[in-house]
Amino acid sequence: MNVRATASAGLDVSGATAPSGAKWIHFRKASESAWIRQSMLVLDERGAKRRLVECGISLIGPGWKRALERIDALSDFPPAMIIEQPGWAGSSFAMIDGTVFSPGGESYAPIAFDVDTTKCQTGGSFETWKSDLLMPLIGQSIPLSLFAMALASPLLEITGRSENFGLEIVGPARCGKSTCQFLAASMAGPVKNDSGGKYWISSDATSDGFETAMAGHSDMPMLINEANLFYADLAPRARGDKLKALAFRLAQGHEKTRHKEGKPRSHRFIYIMSTNAPLASLLPAQSSATAEAAADRLMTLTIDTARPHRIFDFVPEGYDDAEGYAKALERVAQNHHGHAMRKFLIALVDDRAADPEKLLRRIDKMMAKFRARTSTGRLGAVNSRIADAFALAYAAGELAKRYKVFPPEIYFGPALAKTYALVAGSRTSGRTFDEMVEHLASLPGVVDLDVSVLAKMDDMTFNAVPAFIRSNRAGDRETLVRPVTLEKEIPGWKKLIKGTDVKTRCKRDEDHLTQKRQVRRGKADRMIVLVAPPC
Repeated sequence: MNVRATASAGLDVSGATAPSGAKWIHFRKASESAWIRQSMLVLDERGAKRRLVECGISLIGPGWKRALERIDALSDFPPAMIIEQPGWAGSSFAMIDGTVFSPGGESYAPIAFDVDTTKCQTGGSFETWKSDLLMPLIGQSIPLSLFAMALASPLLEITGRSENFGLEIVGPARCGKSTCQFLAASMAGPVKNDSGGKYWISSDATSDGFETAMAGHSDMPMLINEANLFYADLAPRARGDKLKALAFRLAQGHEKTRHKEGKPRSHRFIYIMSTNAPLASLLPAQSSATAEAAADRLMTLTIDTARPHRIFDFVPEGYDDAEGYAKALERVAQNHHGHAMRKFLIALVDDRAADPEKLLRRIDKMMAKFRARTSTGRLGAVNSRIADAFALAYAAGELAKRYKVFPPEIYFGPALAKTYALVAGSRTSGRTFDEMVEHLASLPGVVDLDVSVLAKMDDMTFNAVPAFIRSNRAGDRETLVRPVTLEKEIPGWKKLIKGTDVKTRCKRDEDHLTQKRQVRRGKADRMIVLVAPPC
Protein backbone atom coordinates (compact mmCIF):
# COMPACT_ATOMS: atom_id res chain seq x y z
CA MET A 1 0.00 0.00 0.00
CA ASN A 2 1.30 3.43 -0.95
CA VAL A 3 1.98 5.56 2.14
CA ARG A 4 0.52 9.02 1.71
CA ALA A 5 0.53 11.70 4.40
CA THR A 6 0.57 15.40 5.08
CA ALA A 7 4.12 16.54 5.91
CA SER A 8 3.47 20.11 6.95
CA ALA A 9 1.03 22.90 6.27
CA GLY A 10 -1.07 20.88 3.86
CA LEU A 11 1.80 19.29 1.92
CA ASP A 12 1.00 15.87 0.48
CA VAL A 13 3.69 13.44 -0.75
CA SER A 14 3.40 10.17 -2.67
CA GLY A 15 5.69 7.91 -4.69
CA ALA A 16 5.56 6.46 -8.21
CA THR A 17 7.77 4.62 -10.70
CA ALA A 18 8.22 6.01 -14.22
CA PRO A 19 8.41 3.77 -17.34
CA SER A 20 12.22 4.23 -17.26
CA GLY A 21 12.33 2.58 -13.83
CA ALA A 22 13.23 5.81 -12.01
CA LYS A 23 11.43 6.47 -8.74
CA TRP A 24 9.75 9.84 -8.30
CA ILE A 25 8.21 11.76 -5.40
CA HIS A 26 5.09 13.82 -6.04
CA PHE A 27 4.76 16.94 -3.87
CA ARG A 28 1.37 18.65 -3.72
CA LYS A 29 0.40 21.72 -1.75
CA ALA A 30 -2.95 23.39 -2.43
CA SER A 31 -2.99 23.97 -6.21
CA GLU A 32 0.79 23.61 -6.64
CA SER A 33 2.46 20.39 -7.71
CA ALA A 34 6.01 19.16 -8.35
CA TRP A 35 7.68 15.88 -9.27
CA ILE A 36 11.19 15.32 -7.85
CA ARG A 37 13.34 12.31 -8.71
CA GLN A 38 13.99 10.32 -5.52
CA SER A 39 17.73 10.18 -6.21
CA MET A 40 17.85 13.99 -6.38
CA LEU A 41 16.64 14.23 -2.79
CA VAL A 42 19.66 12.15 -1.74
CA LEU A 43 22.34 13.46 -4.11
CA ASP A 44 21.37 17.10 -4.54
CA GLU A 45 19.18 18.35 -1.71
CA ARG A 46 19.78 21.98 -2.60
CA GLY A 47 18.74 21.34 -6.22
CA ALA A 48 15.59 19.56 -5.03
CA LYS A 49 14.63 22.52 -2.84
CA ARG A 50 15.26 24.91 -5.71
CA ARG A 51 13.07 22.82 -7.98
CA LEU A 52 10.24 22.87 -5.41
CA VAL A 53 10.47 26.64 -5.01
CA GLU A 54 10.31 27.06 -8.79
CA CYS A 55 7.08 25.05 -8.71
CA GLY A 56 5.61 27.23 -5.95
CA ILE A 57 6.31 24.94 -2.97
CA SER A 58 8.58 26.31 -0.23
CA LEU A 59 9.74 24.10 2.65
CA ILE A 60 11.88 25.72 5.36
CA GLY A 61 13.59 24.25 8.40
CA PRO A 62 11.36 21.74 10.26
CA GLY A 63 8.98 21.57 7.32
CA TRP A 64 11.68 20.13 5.07
CA LYS A 65 12.76 17.66 7.78
CA ARG A 66 9.18 16.43 8.28
CA ALA A 67 8.73 16.07 4.51
CA LEU A 68 11.84 13.87 4.30
CA GLU A 69 10.57 11.73 7.18
CA ARG A 70 7.31 11.12 5.36
CA ILE A 71 9.17 10.31 2.14
CA ASP A 72 11.35 7.80 4.02
CA ALA A 73 8.12 6.10 5.14
CA LEU A 74 6.90 5.55 1.57
CA SER A 75 6.89 1.82 0.89
CA ASP A 76 5.15 1.57 -2.46
CA PHE A 77 6.05 3.20 -5.79
CA PRO A 78 3.34 2.01 -8.20
CA PRO A 79 3.90 2.32 -11.98
CA ALA A 80 2.79 5.66 -13.39
CA MET A 81 2.99 7.22 -16.86
CA ILE A 82 5.34 9.98 -15.70
CA ILE A 83 6.82 11.92 -18.61
CA GLU A 84 10.41 12.68 -17.65
CA GLN A 85 11.46 14.77 -20.66
CA PRO A 86 9.94 16.22 -23.85
CA GLY A 87 9.63 14.01 -26.91
CA TRP A 88 8.55 10.39 -27.19
CA ALA A 89 7.32 8.76 -24.00
CA GLY A 90 6.18 5.29 -24.95
CA SER A 91 3.37 5.72 -27.45
CA SER A 92 2.80 9.35 -26.40
CA PHE A 93 4.66 12.52 -27.36
CA ALA A 94 5.24 15.48 -25.04
CA MET A 95 5.98 19.00 -26.21
CA ILE A 96 8.06 21.40 -24.14
CA ASP A 97 4.93 23.40 -23.27
CA GLY A 98 3.51 20.38 -21.43
CA THR A 99 1.06 19.28 -24.14
CA VAL A 100 1.01 15.48 -24.40
CA PHE A 101 -0.32 13.78 -27.53
CA SER A 102 -1.48 10.22 -26.93
CA PRO A 103 -3.22 7.78 -29.29
CA GLY A 104 -6.73 9.08 -29.77
CA GLY A 105 -6.12 12.61 -28.46
CA GLU A 106 -4.42 14.72 -25.79
CA SER A 107 -3.35 13.14 -22.51
CA TYR A 108 -2.98 14.55 -19.02
CA ALA A 109 -0.07 12.39 -17.86
CA PRO A 110 2.14 13.78 -15.07
CA ILE A 111 4.89 16.07 -16.40
CA ALA A 112 8.22 15.86 -14.54
CA PHE A 113 10.28 18.24 -16.68
CA ASP A 114 10.53 22.03 -16.70
CA VAL A 115 7.75 23.35 -18.90
CA ASP A 116 8.22 26.33 -21.24
CA THR A 117 4.77 27.61 -22.16
CA THR A 118 6.07 30.18 -24.66
CA LYS A 119 8.33 28.14 -26.96
CA CYS A 120 5.66 26.24 -28.90
CA GLN A 121 2.80 28.74 -28.74
CA THR A 122 0.35 28.79 -31.61
CA GLY A 123 -0.71 32.03 -33.26
CA GLY A 124 -3.08 33.00 -36.03
CA SER A 125 -4.48 30.19 -38.15
CA PHE A 126 -3.10 27.09 -39.82
CA GLU A 127 -5.07 27.76 -43.00
CA THR A 128 -3.55 31.24 -43.38
CA TRP A 129 -0.07 29.80 -42.74
CA LYS A 130 -0.62 27.32 -45.55
CA SER A 131 -2.13 29.76 -48.04
CA ASP A 132 0.14 32.75 -47.40
CA LEU A 133 3.44 31.09 -46.46
CA LEU A 134 3.56 27.50 -47.62
CA MET A 135 1.90 27.80 -51.03
CA PRO A 136 4.10 30.75 -52.12
CA LEU A 137 7.10 28.49 -51.40
CA ILE A 138 6.15 25.89 -54.01
CA GLY A 139 9.25 25.10 -56.05
CA GLN A 140 11.71 26.63 -53.56
CA SER A 141 14.17 23.83 -52.90
CA ILE A 142 16.06 25.09 -49.83
CA PRO A 143 13.12 26.28 -47.67
CA LEU A 144 11.09 23.15 -48.42
CA SER A 145 14.10 20.96 -47.63
CA LEU A 146 14.44 22.62 -44.23
CA PHE A 147 10.74 22.05 -43.55
CA ALA A 148 11.19 18.35 -44.31
CA MET A 149 14.32 18.08 -42.15
CA ALA A 150 12.53 19.73 -39.24
CA LEU A 151 9.65 17.26 -39.58
CA ALA A 152 12.12 14.35 -39.62
CA SER A 153 13.20 14.97 -36.01
CA PRO A 154 10.51 12.74 -34.39
CA LEU A 155 11.37 9.97 -36.89
CA LEU A 156 14.89 9.51 -35.48
CA GLU A 157 13.63 7.45 -32.55
CA ILE A 158 11.14 5.52 -34.68
CA THR A 159 13.86 4.44 -37.12
CA GLY A 160 16.38 3.65 -34.39
CA ARG A 161 18.99 6.28 -35.31
CA SER A 162 21.78 6.33 -32.76
CA GLU A 163 23.04 9.83 -33.60
CA ASN A 164 21.47 13.15 -34.54
CA PHE A 165 21.81 14.95 -37.87
CA GLY A 166 23.13 18.52 -38.18
CA LEU A 167 23.15 21.06 -41.01
CA GLU A 168 24.98 24.39 -41.18
CA ILE A 169 23.68 26.96 -43.67
CA VAL A 170 26.67 29.02 -44.74
CA GLY A 171 26.58 32.30 -46.58
CA PRO A 172 27.28 36.02 -46.42
CA ALA A 173 25.08 38.49 -44.58
CA ARG A 174 21.63 39.14 -46.06
CA CYS A 175 21.60 35.96 -48.14
CA GLY A 176 18.47 34.69 -46.38
CA LYS A 177 19.93 32.18 -43.92
CA SER A 178 17.94 33.45 -40.96
CA THR A 179 14.80 33.83 -43.07
CA CYS A 180 14.98 30.16 -43.95
CA GLN A 181 15.30 29.20 -40.29
CA PHE A 182 12.43 31.47 -39.22
CA LEU A 183 10.12 29.96 -41.83
CA ALA A 184 10.96 26.43 -40.65
CA ALA A 185 10.58 27.51 -37.01
CA SER A 186 7.06 28.78 -37.73
CA MET A 187 5.93 25.17 -38.06
CA ALA A 188 6.64 24.63 -34.35
CA GLY A 189 6.23 27.99 -32.63
CA PRO A 190 6.72 31.77 -32.63
CA VAL A 191 9.52 33.44 -34.57
CA LYS A 192 9.46 37.02 -33.23
CA ASN A 193 12.61 37.91 -31.34
CA ASP A 194 10.89 39.44 -28.32
CA SER A 195 10.06 38.67 -24.71
CA GLY A 196 6.99 36.70 -25.74
CA GLY A 197 9.05 33.62 -26.56
CA LYS A 198 10.37 32.16 -29.81
CA TYR A 199 11.04 28.65 -31.10
CA TRP A 200 14.50 29.24 -32.60
CA ILE A 201 17.48 29.83 -30.31
CA SER A 202 20.50 32.12 -30.45
CA SER A 203 24.02 30.73 -30.58
CA ASP A 204 25.18 33.45 -28.20
CA ALA A 205 25.47 30.79 -25.49
CA THR A 206 28.00 28.54 -23.77
CA SER A 207 28.44 24.82 -24.33
CA ASP A 208 26.48 24.17 -21.13
CA GLY A 209 23.75 26.46 -22.41
CA PHE A 210 23.39 24.24 -25.46
CA GLU A 211 23.11 21.21 -23.19
CA THR A 212 20.08 22.82 -21.54
CA ALA A 213 18.69 23.56 -24.99
CA MET A 214 19.06 19.89 -25.99
CA ALA A 215 16.61 18.86 -23.28
CA GLY A 216 14.01 21.27 -24.64
CA HIS A 217 14.30 19.93 -28.19
CA SER A 218 14.04 16.17 -27.67
CA ASP A 219 12.58 14.62 -30.84
CA MET A 220 12.02 18.13 -32.21
CA PRO A 221 14.06 20.35 -34.54
CA MET A 222 16.68 22.65 -33.01
CA LEU A 223 17.13 25.84 -35.05
CA ILE A 224 20.27 27.77 -34.03
CA ASN A 225 20.63 31.27 -35.44
CA GLU A 226 23.99 32.95 -36.15
CA ALA A 227 26.56 30.36 -35.07
CA ASN A 228 29.24 33.02 -35.64
CA LEU A 229 28.21 34.41 -32.22
CA PHE A 230 29.29 31.19 -30.49
CA TYR A 231 32.46 32.11 -28.52
CA ALA A 232 32.87 35.05 -30.90
CA ASP A 233 35.60 36.57 -28.71
CA LEU A 234 37.98 33.66 -29.33
CA ALA A 235 40.59 33.37 -32.06
CA PRO A 236 39.45 31.44 -35.17
CA ARG A 237 41.30 28.22 -34.30
CA ALA A 238 40.00 28.24 -30.71
CA ARG A 239 36.48 28.92 -32.00
CA GLY A 240 36.92 26.04 -34.44
CA ASP A 241 37.77 23.71 -31.57
CA LYS A 242 34.70 24.86 -29.64
CA LEU A 243 32.43 24.44 -32.66
CA LYS A 244 33.89 21.04 -33.46
CA ALA A 245 33.21 19.90 -29.88
CA LEU A 246 29.69 21.30 -30.14
CA ALA A 247 29.05 19.45 -33.41
CA PHE A 248 30.08 16.14 -31.82
CA ARG A 249 28.06 16.86 -28.69
CA LEU A 250 24.88 17.76 -30.55
CA ALA A 251 25.30 14.73 -32.82
CA GLN A 252 25.48 12.44 -29.79
CA GLY A 253 22.75 14.25 -27.87
CA HIS A 254 24.12 13.09 -24.50
CA GLU A 255 24.24 15.28 -21.43
CA LYS A 256 27.44 15.39 -19.41
CA THR A 257 27.85 13.00 -16.51
CA ARG A 258 27.90 15.16 -13.39
CA HIS A 259 28.48 14.49 -9.73
CA LYS A 260 25.23 14.17 -7.76
CA GLU A 261 23.00 14.14 -10.84
CA GLY A 262 22.64 10.42 -11.55
CA LYS A 263 22.53 8.92 -15.05
CA PRO A 264 22.76 11.56 -17.83
CA ARG A 265 19.91 11.82 -20.31
CA SER A 266 20.04 11.48 -24.09
CA HIS A 267 18.11 13.55 -26.61
CA ARG A 268 17.35 13.03 -30.31
CA PHE A 269 16.84 15.97 -32.67
CA ILE A 270 17.90 17.43 -35.99
CA TYR A 271 19.76 20.71 -35.60
CA ILE A 272 20.08 23.43 -38.22
CA MET A 273 22.39 26.39 -37.68
CA SER A 274 23.21 29.45 -39.76
CA THR A 275 26.72 30.87 -39.96
CA ASN A 276 28.93 33.14 -42.06
CA ALA A 277 31.84 30.68 -42.20
CA PRO A 278 31.75 26.86 -42.31
CA LEU A 279 33.19 24.84 -39.46
CA ALA A 280 35.79 23.36 -41.81
CA SER A 281 37.30 26.80 -42.45
CA LEU A 282 38.05 27.22 -38.72
CA LEU A 283 39.91 23.92 -38.33
CA PRO A 284 43.66 23.64 -38.96
CA ALA A 285 44.60 22.13 -42.30
CA GLN A 286 46.48 19.22 -40.73
CA SER A 287 43.40 17.95 -38.86
CA SER A 288 41.76 16.48 -41.98
CA ALA A 289 40.59 13.30 -40.26
CA THR A 290 38.95 15.28 -37.45
CA ALA A 291 37.43 17.71 -39.94
CA GLU A 292 36.05 14.78 -41.95
CA ALA A 293 34.46 13.29 -38.83
CA ALA A 294 32.97 16.67 -37.90
CA ALA A 295 31.65 17.08 -41.45
CA ASP A 296 29.90 13.71 -41.11
CA ARG A 297 27.97 15.12 -38.17
CA LEU A 298 27.42 18.65 -39.43
CA MET A 299 26.51 18.83 -43.10
CA THR A 300 27.28 22.08 -44.91
CA LEU A 301 24.86 23.89 -47.22
CA THR A 302 26.60 26.83 -48.89
CA ILE A 303 24.51 29.67 -50.28
CA ASP A 304 26.74 30.68 -53.17
CA THR A 305 27.00 34.39 -53.88
CA ALA A 306 26.36 33.50 -57.52
CA ARG A 307 22.78 32.53 -56.69
CA PRO A 308 20.76 35.49 -57.99
CA HIS A 309 17.91 35.07 -55.51
CA ARG A 310 19.88 34.01 -52.41
CA ILE A 311 18.10 31.09 -50.68
CA PHE A 312 15.34 31.09 -53.28
CA ASP A 313 15.37 29.41 -56.68
CA PHE A 314 13.27 32.21 -58.14
CA VAL A 315 11.10 35.17 -57.14
CA PRO A 316 7.40 34.51 -57.87
CA GLU A 317 5.16 37.00 -59.62
CA GLY A 318 3.79 39.65 -57.32
CA TYR A 319 7.08 40.34 -55.50
CA ASP A 320 9.63 42.96 -56.55
CA ASP A 321 12.73 41.05 -55.45
CA ALA A 322 14.04 38.32 -53.13
CA GLU A 323 14.20 40.70 -50.16
CA GLY A 324 10.57 41.77 -50.53
CA TYR A 325 9.54 38.14 -50.98
CA ALA A 326 11.40 37.11 -47.82
CA LYS A 327 9.92 39.94 -45.76
CA ALA A 328 6.39 39.06 -46.86
CA LEU A 329 6.89 35.44 -45.80
CA GLU A 330 8.42 36.48 -42.47
CA ARG A 331 5.39 38.69 -41.73
CA VAL A 332 3.11 35.69 -42.20
CA ALA A 333 5.35 33.54 -39.96
CA GLN A 334 5.24 36.17 -37.21
CA ASN A 335 1.45 36.13 -37.10
CA HIS A 336 0.64 32.51 -37.98
CA HIS A 337 2.73 29.77 -36.42
CA GLY A 338 2.93 26.65 -34.30
CA HIS A 339 0.17 24.63 -35.98
CA ALA A 340 1.90 22.42 -38.56
CA MET A 341 4.17 20.50 -36.15
CA ARG A 342 1.31 19.85 -33.73
CA LYS A 343 -0.90 18.46 -36.48
CA PHE A 344 1.96 16.32 -37.76
CA LEU A 345 2.69 14.91 -34.29
CA ILE A 346 -0.96 14.15 -33.57
CA ALA A 347 -1.21 12.10 -36.78
CA LEU A 348 2.22 10.47 -36.28
CA VAL A 349 1.33 9.36 -32.73
CA ASP A 350 -1.88 7.71 -33.96
CA ASP A 351 -0.11 6.14 -36.96
CA ARG A 352 2.61 4.67 -34.77
CA ALA A 353 0.15 3.33 -32.19
CA ALA A 354 -2.01 1.69 -34.85
CA ASP A 355 0.82 -0.41 -36.33
CA PRO A 356 4.42 0.57 -35.51
CA GLU A 357 5.94 -2.05 -37.81
CA LYS A 358 3.83 -0.90 -40.73
CA LEU A 359 4.87 2.72 -40.13
CA LEU A 360 8.53 1.71 -40.06
CA ARG A 361 8.16 -0.25 -43.30
CA ARG A 362 6.50 2.76 -44.93
CA ILE A 363 9.34 5.05 -43.83
CA ASP A 364 11.97 2.58 -45.09
CA LYS A 365 10.18 2.32 -48.41
CA MET A 366 10.04 6.09 -48.80
CA MET A 367 13.73 6.42 -47.97
CA ALA A 368 14.63 3.76 -50.54
CA LYS A 369 12.49 5.55 -53.13
CA PHE A 370 14.39 8.81 -52.59
CA ARG A 371 17.74 7.07 -52.88
CA ALA A 372 16.68 5.33 -56.09
CA ARG A 373 15.63 8.61 -57.71
CA THR A 374 18.82 10.48 -56.83
CA SER A 375 22.53 9.81 -56.78
CA THR A 376 22.39 8.96 -53.08
CA GLY A 377 22.16 5.30 -54.00
CA ARG A 378 25.77 5.53 -55.21
CA LEU A 379 27.62 7.37 -52.49
CA GLY A 380 30.67 8.18 -54.54
CA ALA A 381 31.42 11.58 -53.03
CA VAL A 382 29.17 11.71 -50.00
CA ASN A 383 29.05 9.80 -46.74
CA SER A 384 26.02 7.58 -46.12
CA ARG A 385 25.12 9.68 -43.06
CA ILE A 386 24.25 12.58 -45.38
CA ALA A 387 22.22 10.32 -47.65
CA ASP A 388 20.33 8.99 -44.63
CA ALA A 389 19.50 12.51 -43.46
CA PHE A 390 18.01 13.53 -46.80
CA ALA A 391 16.18 10.25 -47.32
CA LEU A 392 14.65 10.50 -43.83
CA ALA A 393 13.63 14.11 -44.53
CA TYR A 394 11.91 12.92 -47.71
CA ALA A 395 10.01 10.28 -45.73
CA ALA A 396 8.93 12.92 -43.19
CA GLY A 397 7.71 15.24 -45.91
CA GLU A 398 5.73 12.48 -47.60
CA LEU A 399 4.19 11.50 -44.26
CA ALA A 400 3.17 15.13 -43.72
CA LYS A 401 1.38 15.04 -47.06
CA ARG A 402 -0.22 11.72 -46.18
CA TYR A 403 -1.46 13.26 -42.92
CA LYS A 404 -2.78 16.26 -44.90
CA VAL A 405 -0.54 18.68 -43.01
CA PHE A 406 1.07 19.65 -46.32
CA PRO A 407 -0.93 19.82 -49.58
CA PRO A 408 -0.22 17.53 -52.56
CA GLU A 409 1.14 20.50 -54.55
CA ILE A 410 4.30 20.42 -52.40
CA TYR A 411 6.94 18.17 -54.00
CA PHE A 412 9.65 17.30 -51.50
CA GLY A 413 11.54 14.90 -53.79
CA PRO A 414 12.86 17.47 -56.31
CA ALA A 415 13.48 20.05 -53.56
CA LEU A 416 15.54 17.66 -51.44
CA ALA A 417 17.42 16.31 -54.46
CA LYS A 418 18.56 19.84 -55.38
CA THR A 419 19.56 20.66 -51.82
CA TYR A 420 21.36 17.32 -51.50
CA ALA A 421 23.44 18.26 -54.55
CA LEU A 422 24.33 21.58 -52.92
CA VAL A 423 25.37 19.83 -49.70
CA ALA A 424 27.38 17.29 -51.68
CA GLY A 425 29.09 20.19 -53.45
CA SER A 426 29.93 21.81 -50.13
CA ARG A 427 31.27 18.52 -48.81
CA THR A 428 33.47 17.87 -51.82
CA SER A 429 34.80 21.42 -51.83
CA GLY A 430 37.44 20.21 -49.37
CA ARG A 431 38.54 17.41 -51.73
CA THR A 432 41.86 17.93 -53.50
CA PHE A 433 42.33 17.62 -57.24
CA ASP A 434 44.31 14.39 -56.82
CA GLU A 435 41.63 12.92 -54.57
CA MET A 436 39.02 13.71 -57.23
CA VAL A 437 41.02 11.93 -59.93
CA GLU A 438 41.65 8.91 -57.69
CA HIS A 439 37.97 8.70 -56.83
CA LEU A 440 36.86 8.75 -60.48
CA ALA A 441 39.42 6.09 -61.41
CA SER A 442 38.15 3.80 -58.65
CA LEU A 443 34.49 3.81 -59.71
CA PRO A 444 33.03 0.44 -60.70
CA GLY A 445 32.69 0.01 -64.48
CA VAL A 446 35.66 2.21 -65.45
CA VAL A 447 37.17 1.12 -68.81
CA ASP A 448 41.00 0.95 -68.98
CA LEU A 449 41.89 1.63 -72.64
CA ASP A 450 45.47 0.45 -72.06
CA VAL A 451 44.22 -3.11 -71.71
CA SER A 452 41.08 -2.92 -73.87
CA VAL A 453 40.73 -2.17 -77.56
CA LEU A 454 38.42 0.64 -78.62
CA ALA A 455 34.95 -0.85 -78.70
CA LYS A 456 31.98 0.23 -80.72
CA MET A 457 29.40 1.62 -78.29
CA ASP A 458 25.96 3.04 -78.79
CA ASP A 459 25.11 6.15 -76.76
CA MET A 460 23.33 4.17 -74.02
CA THR A 461 26.36 1.94 -73.43
CA PHE A 462 28.75 4.89 -73.61
CA ASN A 463 26.73 6.93 -71.10
CA ALA A 464 26.77 4.02 -68.64
CA VAL A 465 30.59 4.03 -68.41
CA PRO A 466 31.58 6.31 -65.50
CA ALA A 467 35.09 7.03 -66.83
CA PHE A 468 37.86 5.88 -69.17
CA ILE A 469 41.56 5.58 -68.31
CA ARG A 470 44.48 5.60 -70.70
CA SER A 471 48.19 6.47 -70.77
CA ASN A 472 49.33 9.38 -72.93
CA ARG A 473 52.54 9.52 -74.92
CA ALA A 474 54.45 10.91 -71.94
CA GLY A 475 53.37 7.89 -69.91
CA ASP A 476 50.98 9.84 -67.68
CA ARG A 477 47.70 8.17 -66.77
CA GLU A 478 44.68 10.20 -67.86
CA THR A 479 41.14 9.88 -66.60
CA LEU A 480 38.51 10.86 -69.17
CA VAL A 481 35.00 11.54 -67.95
CA ARG A 482 31.81 13.09 -69.32
CA PRO A 483 30.90 16.46 -67.71
CA VAL A 484 27.46 15.17 -66.68
CA THR A 485 29.05 12.19 -64.90
CA LEU A 486 31.54 14.39 -63.10
CA GLU A 487 28.79 16.73 -61.91
CA LYS A 488 26.86 13.78 -60.53
CA GLU A 489 29.84 12.22 -58.77
CA ILE A 490 31.52 15.38 -57.52
CA PRO A 491 29.32 18.48 -57.42
CA GLY A 492 31.60 21.50 -57.23
CA TRP A 493 34.27 19.93 -59.45
CA LYS A 494 34.76 23.18 -61.39
CA LYS A 495 36.21 24.82 -58.29
CA LEU A 496 38.77 22.03 -58.00
CA ILE A 497 39.81 22.44 -61.60
CA LYS A 498 40.16 26.20 -61.24
CA GLY A 499 42.49 25.62 -58.31
CA THR A 500 44.95 23.50 -60.29
CA ASP A 501 47.52 24.12 -63.00
CA VAL A 502 45.07 23.52 -65.83
CA LYS A 503 47.81 23.42 -68.44
CA THR A 504 49.36 20.27 -67.02
CA ARG A 505 46.65 18.60 -64.93
CA CYS A 506 43.42 19.36 -66.82
CA LYS A 507 43.79 19.23 -70.59
CA ARG A 508 41.36 21.36 -72.55
CA ASP A 509 40.71 22.95 -75.92
CA GLU A 510 40.52 26.71 -76.13
CA ASP A 511 37.17 28.09 -74.88
CA HIS A 512 36.26 24.64 -73.53
CA LEU A 513 36.69 22.72 -70.29
CA THR A 514 36.88 19.59 -72.45
CA GLN A 515 38.85 17.99 -75.26
CA LYS A 516 37.60 15.89 -78.13
CA ARG A 517 38.91 12.37 -77.51
CA GLN A 518 38.22 8.99 -79.03
CA VAL A 519 37.23 6.49 -76.39
CA ARG A 520 34.91 4.42 -78.58
CA ARG A 521 35.39 3.19 -82.12
CA GLY A 522 34.21 5.45 -84.91
CA LYS A 523 33.39 8.54 -82.84
CA ALA A 524 35.11 11.35 -80.91
CA ASP A 525 33.42 12.70 -77.81
CA ARG A 526 33.97 15.77 -75.68
CA MET A 527 35.53 14.60 -72.42
CA ILE A 528 37.05 16.20 -69.37
CA VAL A 529 40.67 15.01 -69.33
CA LEU A 530 42.34 14.83 -65.92
CA VAL A 531 45.94 13.75 -65.43
CA ALA A 532 46.38 11.32 -62.54
CA PRO A 533 48.73 12.20 -59.67
CA PRO A 534 52.28 10.85 -60.03
CA CYS A 535 52.98 7.49 -58.43
